[in-house]
Amino acid sequence: MENRRLPKEQISYIRLPDADDLQNDIMLPAFVISATQAFAICDNQLELCVISPTRQSNVYERVALADPMFYVGNDEQVVFYDLTSMTFAEFAKKYMHMTLHEKCRHHLIEARWKHQLTVEEVAGRTGITVHDYLQIEHGLQSPSVDVAHSLSRLLGSSIEQLFFPQEVTVWLDEVK
Repeated sequence: MENRRLPKEQISYIRLPDADDLQNDIMLPAFVISATQAFAICDNQLELCVISPTRQSNVYERVALADPMFYVGNDEQVVFYDLTSMTFAEFAKKYMHMTLHEKCRHHLIEARWKHQLTVEEVAGRTGITVHDYLQIEHGLQSPSVDVAHSLSRLLGSSIEQLFFPQEVTVWLDEVK
């Protein structure tokens, strides 16, 4: 099966100063998602960056860098194509080699309740319809990468904790 690729001209770059070589900068491949945000590949990991434009076309300065989201490798054309054409669940399954946990919807509901948010408030703040949010919350639809990131930020959790919860085992002899 041949991988589909995002055209090279649709890939931008984020300039980082190189501490080892002051004459040259490190250029991270990036996919711009808004005027101030881009996904970048740094050390083969996908990261969300806050960016600002430069005088060069398709080159941005890094303002801030978030924690890595996924290990994706270094073929930016394939990664960014997948990021723009797959649902969050498909992307995560391909790059994390796992499927969405069955209890994912319970974590969404609990996180929403914890923050005392209504379905309408969550949908409005993440920019999706109430119907689409309910589909996600009930496990009938997978969120896009952007929506998953917005939900995790709104609900005060990482994407991994919200959509890939770990089971907690408590042994009776540990309970005091």
